[in-house]
Amino acid sequence: MLESELRRLKIANILVNISSENVASLNFHKTIGYKECGNFEKIGYKNGRYFDLIWLQKTLN
Repeated sequence: MLESELRRLKIANILVNISSENVASLNFHKTIGYKECGNFEKIGYKNGRYFDLIWLQKTLN
C-alpha cells in the first residue's frame, strides 16, 4: 500500500537506514527488493561497541 501511494506521487526511490546489528531487518528488506547503497562505518556506539549504519535503496517502477 505504501509503495503504490509513493508511485502515485511519482516518488522514484525509497531509502532506509538500518543498524548493522539488526541483521533480521537487513535480511527482510533485502528479500523485498532493497539493495545496499551505502555504509557509514562506526557511526553509532551502544553497549560498549561501535556499529555501522547501512543504507538500502529500492527503486519503484
